[in-house]
Amino acid sequence: MTGRRTVSVSHWTWRHRALCRDMDSGVFFPPEGEHGTARHRREQAAKAVCARCPVRPQCATDALVNGERHGVWGGLSAAERRAARRTGDRRPHDDEEERTVAWSTRQLAELAGTTVRAVRHYHEVGLLDEPARRANGYKR
Repeated sequence: MTGRRTVSVSHWTWRHRALCRDMDSGVFFPPEGEHGTARHRREQAAKAVCARCPVRPQCATDALVNGERHGVWGGLSAAERRAARRTGDRRPHDDEEERTVAWSTRQLAELAGTTVRAVRHYHEVGLLDEPARRANGYKR
């Protein structure tokens, strides 16, 4: 299959510590046709769980980097992630209809609510892919 990422087992290990792991996914993902006040209430309930979660930064980082389009991830709603992508540096993905966003390490840390050191650690241990770099060491 083309266009699919190979993900190591270590990439998913943080999810085993997530507070939402055994919860109904309906708290984090909207039912079809949900709008307005109902959506806002559900997202606030999901964000309350995320606020107490020990892996919230990893979850938010993963959702931002992998372009999750639906649901609340790491305390960020789909609308908040879309807004962040609009301000990010866009580059084409393998699939021409898809786009991924490349943020600086600092921007990613700020969006995910974590530290630059933590994002660099995620790169080192394989939780996040390293950004592509030019021959001079700068990110593409």
